[in-house]
Amino acid sequence: MVKNMKSLNQIIQESAKADKWQAEERFTVFAQPDKAFYLPQKLFYIHKYQVLRALVKHLKPKSIVELGVCAGSGANAMLSALDFKCEYYGYDQWEHLPPNEIG
Repeated sequence: MVKNMKSLNQIIQESAKADKWQAEERFTVFAQPDKAFYLPQKLFYIHKYQVLRALVKHLKPKSIVELGVCAGSGANAMLSALDFKCEYYGYDQWEHLPPNEIG
Protein backbone atom coordinates (compact mmCIF):
# COMPACT_ATOMS: atom_id res chain seq x y z
CA MET A 1 0.00 0.00 0.00
CA VAL A 2 2.86 2.42 0.72
CA LYS A 3 4.14 1.86 -2.82
CA ASN A 4 0.70 2.69 -4.22
CA MET A 5 0.49 5.87 -2.13
CA LYS A 6 3.93 6.94 -3.32
CA SER A 7 2.83 6.31 -6.88
CA LEU A 8 -0.35 8.33 -6.40
CA ASN A 9 1.60 11.14 -4.78
CA GLN A 10 4.08 11.13 -7.66
CA ILE A 11 1.26 11.21 -10.24
CA ILE A 12 -0.48 14.09 -8.45
CA GLN A 13 2.72 16.10 -7.95
CA GLU A 14 3.77 15.68 -11.59
CA SER A 15 0.31 16.61 -12.80
CA ALA A 16 0.21 19.68 -10.52
CA LYS A 17 3.63 20.80 -11.70
CA ALA A 18 2.67 20.46 -15.38
CA ASP A 19 -0.69 22.22 -14.98
CA LYS A 20 -0.55 25.94 -15.76
CA TRP A 21 -4.00 26.61 -14.26
CA GLN A 22 -4.39 29.66 -12.06
CA ALA A 23 -7.48 30.79 -10.21
CA GLU A 24 -9.41 33.81 -11.34
CA GLU A 25 -8.04 36.71 -9.28
CA ARG A 26 -11.38 37.45 -7.59
CA PHE A 27 -11.54 33.85 -6.33
CA THR A 28 -8.15 33.89 -4.64
CA VAL A 29 -6.98 34.43 -1.10
CA PHE A 30 -4.80 37.17 -2.60
CA ALA A 31 -7.91 39.34 -3.07
CA GLN A 32 -9.12 38.94 0.52
CA PRO A 33 -8.95 41.63 3.22
CA ASP A 34 -6.22 39.59 4.95
CA LYS A 35 -4.20 39.15 1.75
CA ALA A 36 -1.07 40.44 3.52
CA PHE A 37 -0.97 37.05 5.29
CA TYR A 38 -1.18 35.06 2.03
CA LEU A 39 1.01 37.10 -0.33
CA PRO A 40 4.39 36.15 1.21
CA GLN A 41 3.34 32.49 0.78
CA LYS A 42 1.87 32.90 -2.71
CA LEU A 43 3.81 30.05 -4.33
CA PHE A 44 2.72 27.67 -1.56
CA TYR A 45 -0.95 28.52 -2.02
CA ILE A 46 -0.79 28.32 -5.81
CA HIS A 47 0.81 24.87 -5.49
CA LYS A 48 -1.83 23.83 -2.95
CA TYR A 49 -4.65 24.59 -5.40
CA GLN A 50 -2.79 22.97 -8.31
CA VAL A 51 -2.45 19.81 -6.19
CA LEU A 52 -6.18 19.88 -5.35
CA ARG A 53 -6.95 20.28 -9.05
CA ALA A 54 -4.64 17.41 -10.02
CA LEU A 55 -6.10 15.14 -7.33
CA VAL A 56 -9.66 15.79 -8.45
CA LYS A 57 -8.69 15.41 -12.11
CA HIS A 58 -7.19 12.01 -11.28
CA LEU A 59 -9.97 10.73 -8.98
CA LYS A 60 -12.93 12.20 -10.93
CA PRO A 61 -15.39 12.38 -8.01
CA LYS A 62 -19.11 12.77 -8.68
CA SER A 63 -19.51 15.10 -5.71
CA ILE A 64 -17.28 17.31 -3.58
CA VAL A 65 -17.86 18.72 -0.11
CA GLU A 66 -15.56 21.54 0.92
CA LEU A 67 -15.46 22.93 4.44
CA GLY A 68 -13.96 26.41 4.61
CA VAL A 69 -14.31 27.76 1.09
CA CYS A 70 -12.80 31.20 1.83
CA ALA A 71 -12.68 33.08 -1.51
CA GLY A 72 -13.35 30.02 -3.65
CA SER A 73 -9.86 29.12 -4.96
CA GLY A 74 -10.26 25.48 -3.98
CA ALA A 75 -13.72 25.25 -5.52
CA ASN A 76 -12.51 26.91 -8.70
CA ALA A 77 -9.53 24.56 -8.94
CA MET A 78 -11.48 21.38 -8.26
CA LEU A 79 -14.55 22.17 -10.34
CA SER A 80 -12.60 23.46 -13.34
CA ALA A 81 -10.65 20.17 -13.32
CA LEU A 82 -13.98 18.44 -13.94
CA ASP A 83 -15.32 21.02 -16.43
CA PHE A 84 -17.77 22.01 -13.67
CA LYS A 85 -19.58 18.66 -14.08
CA CYS A 86 -19.80 17.66 -10.44
CA GLU A 87 -22.09 18.22 -7.48
CA TYR A 88 -20.39 20.71 -5.21
CA TYR A 89 -21.28 21.69 -1.65
CA GLY A 90 -19.16 24.42 -0.12
CA TYR A 91 -19.62 25.62 3.44
CA ASP A 92 -18.06 28.51 5.28
CA GLN A 93 -18.95 30.93 8.03
CA TRP A 94 -18.06 34.53 7.44
CA GLU A 95 -18.35 37.42 9.82
CA HIS A 96 -18.59 39.55 6.69
CA LEU A 97 -18.92 38.81 2.98
CA PRO A 98 -15.82 38.08 0.93
CA PRO A 99 -14.74 41.01 -1.30
CA ASN A 100 -16.10 39.45 -4.51
CA GLU A 101 -19.59 39.27 -2.92
CA ILE A 102 -19.76 42.88 -1.76
CA GLY A 103 -21.84 45.29 -3.78
